[in-house]
Amino acid sequence: MKKIPFLFATQKINNAFACEIEKLYELYRNNDDERRILTKARDSLLPKLISGELEVKEIGKILEQAK
Repeated sequence: MKKIPFLFATQKINNAFACEIEKLYELYRNNDDERRILTKARDSLLPKLISGELEVKEIGKILEQAK
């Protein structure tokens, strides 16, 4: 392994890369948070819709209250 040459980036390149990765990671976290919220909403509303306990027109009110 010692004979294999490796390229090392400069600190400037590493910082630029870290900045771009941080933006992508922030998008990932935001999407994951939204996915969790939507999953909870689906899991709580779907059984009520299927059973007739809740009507579609009532969902908007419930979601507004949850914000």
